[in-house]
Amino acid sequence: MVKDINKIVINLPERVQRLHDFKQEFQYLQSYTGYYTVSGVIEDRPEKGIAKAHHNAIRMAKEKGWDKVLIMEDDVMFPGKDKTVPYMEEAFKKLPENWDIIVGGVYYLRNETKVNNYWRRIGEFCALHWYIVNEKAYDKLLSFEYTGHYDRWMGKQGLNIYLPRRFWAIQRDGWSDNVKKETDYNKTRLKQFEILK
Repeated sequence: MVKDINKIVINLPERVQRLHDFKQEFQYLQSYTGYYTVSGVIEDRPEKGIAKAHHNAIRMAKEKGWDKVLIMEDDVMFPGKDKTVPYMEEAFKKLPENWDIIVGGVYYLRNETKVNNYWRRIGEFCALHWYIVNEKAYDKLLSFEYTGHYDRWMGKQGLNIYLPRRFWAIQRDGWSDNVKKETDYNKTRLKQFEILK
């Protein structure tokens, strides 16, 4: 499923090293060749800039008539390395057909319901470093009015959002343009989750 989805990576043009690091990680998606790039957006409120950049990616997918889109931030990592694609493909065979959004990993989560051994349906969450949007959710996601955090808002809209039991995508720790400091989320916020390695 993922192999044939159009892909977009969000990157601030001045963050050249981040795009280089992304290209190194992207190799773990094996034959998942090619992606479009959308520029990050700087705002006084970082969460507003993040939402605008993600809106630009979703708007591109809608304008191009894509039935779904995989959106990644340039700091995404695949800790499972070469195990990532086989596990994804296995999991997608068990994905409920009613999905609106698929998230590859999170750092915060509320209201989860186990669906099967691969998936859980979730409510409020934090993290947009790797997610797929079904075209039926484009308009809803584009209706966000830049109040608060985009990811947490998504989880409150009654959408069918699914998260894998074993996360295949995490974010690279380091300098965050969002919080303006070095982050260590992988040590402090992922202990309660199972990561594909």
